[in-house]
Amino acid sequence: MPWPSYPMLLKTTTSHEEGCDRKWAVATNEFIGDENGNLKAIKIVDLEWKIADGRPASFVEVAGSKRKFL
Repeated sequence: MPWPSYPMLLKTTTSHEEGCDRKWAVATNEFIGDENGNLKAIKIVDLEWKIADGRPASFVEVAGSKRKFL
């Protein structure tokens, strides 16, 4: 499929087939590491697509959705 149709396809890889969960409309706020610099978790927040009058559409953080993802 040529551009711009190609990005509109939902592809499933072997990782997804093995049980990987897909997270949509999520932003990373912070990386959490240990004393050796290894990544241990991330802090994420859900996003919502908002269209305001006279303004371009944009993502807005959903209040109360911040959490740590291991």
